[in-house]
Amino acid sequence: MDKKKVGLLFPGQGSQYVGMGKSLYESYTAAREIFEIGKDVTGIDIASVCFDGPIEQLTETSVCQVAIFAVSIAAWRVLFENLTVCPVFGAGHSLGEYSAHAAAGTFSIRDGFALVARRAKFMKEASRKNPGAMVAVIGRTLDEVSAMVAGLAGVTISNVNTNDQIVVGGTIPALSEFSALCARTKVKVIPLKVSGAFHTPLMEPARELLHRELESIPMKAPAFPVYANCSGELLSETESIRQALVTQIVRPVLWTKIVEDFRRKNGVFLVELGPKQVLRNLVKKIAPELEVCNIEDRDSLLETIRNISYSSEGDSSSGKEQL
Repeated sequence: MDKKKVGLLFPGQGSQYVGMGKSLYESYTAAREIFEIGKDVTGIDIASVCFDGPIEQLTETSVCQVAIFAVSIAAWRVLFENLTVCPVFGAGHSLGEYSAHAAAGTFSIRDGFALVARRAKFMKEASRKNPGAMVAVIGRTLDEVSAMVAGLAGVTISNVNTNDQIVVGGTIPALSEFSALCARTKVKVIPLKVSGAFHTPLMEPARELLHRELESIPMKAPAFPVYANCSGELLSETESIRQALVTQIVRPVLWTKIVEDFRRKNGVFLVELGPKQVLRNLVKKIAPELEVCNIEDRDSLLETIRNISYSSEGDSSSGKEQL
């Protein structure tokens, strides 16, 4: 059977839940190995906090990011071992960009865990130095939200998730002013449970530290190109990748632009790898015609393999020996 062309999607912080990854961990040796590597590198008992919580600990930035990275890479490893696929690109939302590069081999899994742990630490420290918050604006376009923030100092767009879901971040006083403006103009906003204003200039202290970390990490050309959050472009050259990973921490995540580009990739089956179905849902809102599945446990793995195999030519039983 010809290899099925797939695009790999990796979620970011906010998709965590107690119990995530447990089914993969209990069912597949490859998944357990990823969790053990993560524990060895970070010193965090990732399996314990993922499976048993409490949710307050799992939600902490310094724990959450390495935990989601572990579940995402475990899902990728298990898919790769159980089905013959040909990744043609990777894309991740915020943290997920790091997961995509680890899957592509841009840097090793061990270095990926180390990078993610330090990124989380730097973001947490930046949030203490420059306190901030984030809200999701619902039902307004990017142009409309851009006009709303244009006259407010200390508030910027941080995520363009869909055509009508735009996330805004900034200092707490400035964001309060923005929320009050939204209330007066009957614009719906949802406060996000985050510890800082990620992907805004308030993360500049983290950007400076992350730049030094990325310079010390060995990188090679990825096995498949990965979309940069900050530009929406596919990258495969290491220096451009380093710069994009540094830049994304202070610039908006252009997820809508990335998904719009998926439409130009004919015959590609999209697979989200990691907890929940956040990116799958966002893709279906932006481009409902695209085929997209997710893998977060054994059942969703089996369903995704069936769907990919069904859509492929030839013998759909290939590659399932380990299931």
